[in-house]
Amino acid sequence: MRDVKLIVPKDSLDAWNLDIDIIDGVPVYLPYSRNTQDQRAALAAYMVKGTIPGMPDTGVDWAQLYQQNTTILNIDNDIKQNIQNYAGTPDSATQSYTPVYTQDEKGIHAVIYQSS
Repeated sequence: MRDVKLIVPKDSLDAWNLDIDIIDGVPVYLPYSRNTQDQRAALAAYMVKGTIPGMPDTGVDWAQLYQQNTTILNIDNDIKQNIQNYAGTPDSATQSYTPVYTQDEKGIHAVIYQSS
């Protein structure tokens, strides 16, 4: 099973956005079934709570962190729980993914690494 490939346009340095890769009117699938878990793990980490219609409690409550109503530990737990719930695929064993955080003048950055 392979998901549709999601892309980040190369020219979006400041205005980040996510899109479906479509060529000649047809969505492109991920090249390997294994990539499905990787893409799902990344989406599970970055999905903002309340952005999916009909699923208001799904996602990570990033807004609470920026409003200083929660801690990075709570966000980390949300991310790990989302990855566990949404990254798996029926046709393969679930891989382990680890979020790693950095902070700079632009804010907090999260990167998801596959651990072995």
